[in-house]
Amino acid sequence: MAIKGLRKARMLVFFLLDEIGELTTEELMAEVELLGINECRDRVPSALADLSEEKLVDRKLSREKKAVVWSLSQSFDRSLLEEI
Repeated sequence: MAIKGLRKARMLVFFLLDEIGELTTEELMAEVELLGINECRDRVPSALADLSEEKLVDRKLSREKKAVVWSLSQSFDRSLLEEI
């Protein structure tokens, strides 16, 4: 059951980063909560760590936001989003 929830969180992260662009972990968690999918909110950090290891998302430190911001990797194939 946890794996199914993590997959859902990964899909939400892809969708939100594609639609909005750069977001902090907290902003991503808040957006998931706004979508009304509270069970995935706590899985967002794990999903981000996994996606970062797989080189599907990039992270960088933002001085403006004073936090780590996430974005889709430049090498990410956006056609994968269309298949979901």
